[in-house]
Amino acid sequence: VVAEAGFIFEHHHLHARRSIDGIDLQAAISLNEEQRPVGLKIVIDRPKLPIELTLSAEGVLDAVADLAGRTDFEVGEPRFDTVARVRCGNPAQGIALLSQAARDAIVVALRHRAAFRSGGWVAELPASGVTSVDLIELSEAMVAAQVALEAGLRQEVAEGLAQRLRDDRAPGVRLHALRLLIERGLASPELLTEATGDLDPAVRLAAASALGPAGRPILEQLVRTGSRTWRLEAALTLSEGELEPELQVRVEDTLIAALGDPELAERAAIVLGSVGSPRVAAALRAAARAGPARAAARRALAEIKERVDPAIIGAVSLSLASGGELSEPSTE
Repeated sequence: VVAEAGFIFEHHHLHARRSIDGIDLQAAISLNEEQRPVGLKIVIDRPKLPIELTLSAEGVLDAVADLAGRTDFEVGEPRFDTVARVRCGNPAQGIALLSQAARDAIVVALRHRAAFRSGGWVAELPASGVTSVDLIELSEAMVAAQVALEAGLRQEVAEGLAQRLRDDRAPGVRLHALRLLIERGLASPELLTEATGDLDPAVRLAAASALGPAGRPILEQLVRTGSRTWRLEAALTLSEGELEPELQVRVEDTLIAALGDPELAERAAIVLGSVGSPRVAAALRAAARAGPARAAARRALAEIKERVDPAIIGAVSLSLASGGELSEPSTE
């Protein structure tokens, strides 16, 4: 029956797995002393959710919740409250997580004898009287309920981080909140656009970079008016796309100005090698002769020379009278 429900037995004949929409489930068969199946336990194989919440079918005693001292509470929707017994150590979080979509999915899962406790979904069934159809429906219901709770938790996290981004006095905290929102895919275009107006240039830069083409005007503004560091950061970001001639010159000039900075020179030289035009060759030659990133400057010259004349492969020639701007100065 377990195999017919899509579970695959691997190393042990009493344990099986299946995956639905990227979420893994585990099935474990328990035996009695006579080595006959007496029970089946199915769990969502996923990190426990940090939720102070226990969900079980109404009328089912949940000893874990009782021992934890959590109290019953009703959401306020009769259809849900008559089916679900909810215990929650944080009612505000519970109400926030139990959206309409989550409640609908949870009702189906509970009706298929699943329960949510200790941060995860579990179903414990007798070994007899269970069909493969039952297991398929149960598995799908557990996954749908898991997805709904994870979505609610992401929304809760997103709202908390957005609040830090908007209100925290420390620029570093605002930047950290924004980066987390971006990394987790929780930053909406509206929130990113709002963040481009932040007083801190690091926040503005991060928001503009994440916006893509819509954030380009902010990056162009930083290249023109930001401090030296932020002009460079904006120029580096802009250099990843196509540049109009005037902006190309401004970006190149910003990168050239960084060639004398020990902390910034190598990055600047690398990017100039990738996107610089022949006009930057004189600055790179000087940096290759005496700058803090001489090796990077020489490589950048070689890259530009190859791009200007694709037929030329390998390192640039040493500096000679006839070498021209793109020749590398001799180190001898």
